[in-house]
Amino acid sequence: MSPRRHAALLAALLLPALPAAAGQISVEAHPVRLDPAHPEAARIGELDFVGGLTLLSDDGRFGGWSGMLVSHDGGHLVLISDIGWWLTAELTRRDGRITGLRNAEIGPLLSPDGQPLGGDKMKGDAESITARADGGMIVAFEQEHRILRYPAQADGSLPLRHVPDTLPIPPDLDGADPNGGLEALTALPDGALFGFSEDLLDEAGRHQGWRFAGPDGAPPRPVALDVAADFKPTDLKRLASGEFLLLERRYDMFTGPGARLSILPATAPESAGPITGRELARIPAELTVDNSEALGVWRDETGKTRALVLSDNNFNPLQRTLLMEFVLP
Repeated sequence: MSPRRHAALLAALLLPALPAAAGQISVEAHPVRLDPAHPEAARIGELDFVGGLTLLSDDGRFGGWSGMLVSHDGGHLVLISDIGWWLTAELTRRDGRITGLRNAEIGPLLSPDGQPLGGDKMKGDAESITARADGGMIVAFEQEHRILRYPAQADGSLPLRHVPDTLPIPPDLDGADPNGGLEALTALPDGALFGFSEDLLDEAGRHQGWRFAGPDGAPPRPVALDVAADFKPTDLKRLASGEFLLLERRYDMFTGPGARLSILPATAPESAGPITGRELARIPAELTVDNSEALGVWRDETGKTRALVLSDNNFNPLQRTLLMEFVLP
């Protein structure tokens, strides 16, 4: 058994019994600066920092957030956790800066047989979420590598409240480390999916990815992402330009965390050669950063694209749930 698999099993055993029903929870928010040593700093690489929060809750289900969707107006969030919970909330702002979450509600993801996954690390390790144009939501899981489709509902209710069906996973994904599966995933306009594994590398040492599950029934198209230092892909969102915003993270117990944001070309899903991102910013451990896993994008009233980056605290008291917002160039 690998050390990472052992850690995941241990975490599952230590999790307390938690309520399975959906319900409201309270979330505290405390503002943070980009650079604690230089509070006036508001720029990193090509990104403008426009606000950050540490999020806290007394509810034991809160934490482990690994995937995020943001509404087109930047006012609502949908989160998924790596122990099988979803969370919805309104994002509050003052003078354009994020200030907190309100009307937060949390509940369990469901399996295809209708069983709640909340609190189950082995079966509920949700790592990425994307929304298709029809309003349905797709969630990819690790430990047991699989992809679940939560269909859009005629009554407009949250798809994650309902029973999903299963989509076929890309070839070779079964060979990924249990804790290194499909962490970066986004839907394309035609309904196909595009994404990268965290730890599965091809023969050239690049991150393995795919364009797959398209409505035309075409077989999955493998793609490969060049490795940037020791960063690993953790989320991916398509931009209005047709390009893609990629979030990568590094996490080392000795040197600390780091994050990287880069742009992938619009042609990436059809690429026959290795894909190389154009780096926008690299956030080192001495700045405000943690285990950055979730990414959301939206466009403000001026037409600028904003990116929200959320960290997974691993339910570790030494880590934080950070929500940081940046304006793209």
